[in-house]
Amino acid sequence: MHSKTLRFPVNRQVGEIVISIPTEDEYQPDFERLPAIGEVSVPINKRFFFSCSNEGLSDQSFLKNLDPDAFSYMGFLGTKIKDSDVANLLPLTGLETICLCETEIGDEALKWVREFHHLSALCLLDTRVTDNGLAYLTEMTTLRDIKLLGTKITDGAMIHLKRIKGLTHIDLMDTSISDSSVGYLKAMTDLRYLRIHKTNISESGYAELKTSLPECGIWYHRSNDLH
Repeated sequence: MHSKTLRFPVNRQVGEIVISIPTEDEYQPDFERLPAIGEVSVPINKRFFFSCSNEGLSDQSFLKNLDPDAFSYMGFLGTKIKDSDVANLLPLTGLETICLCETEIGDEALKWVREFHHLSALCLLDTRVTDNGLAYLTEMTTLRDIKLLGTKITDGAMIHLKRIKGLTHIDLMDTSISDSSVGYLKAMTDLRYLRIHKTNISESGYAELKTSLPECGIWYHRSNDLH
């Protein structure tokens, strides 16, 4: 079998299936977009994800008819998803990545996110998540990548991030963290990617992180310098 069939409502489009098409540049693939309506055949040897639309969110009953492992990546970029809507995704136990970027999602949503036992990546760019919300994620054991850029995260979030064992990628760009976070970040020795552009971390704080985390790629932008 080289493909599998996903079954969506036949009378309305609830989003798109986005299939990654490899190119010569592995970091710049092309994408094929298929309307998520009726039966959709997707190749099992290519990466794809389901991008849910506001139409899909208006009636989420179709989620119950999907196989638990229908897809590993689901996105809600720019939609009107609510905190309580995340609970409706729980039957999709195969989810490994959830993108909630540029939505009004807040702390309460993370009470449901923590119930995904295979989740490895969570994107919260430009959401309403705060330090308090991250406390819900501290018992997760599979989460490796969390993107918090453009959120209201402060130094107070670090005590919670440090408790998420195994994090390797953290994006804190455009948050208000400062040198008070450096001590916590230094202790996260599994980190391999850390982005701290447009924060209040100083040059000396950046230098301390570089020394303490030699295996971590640290993206730090201050003035016109890129390190």
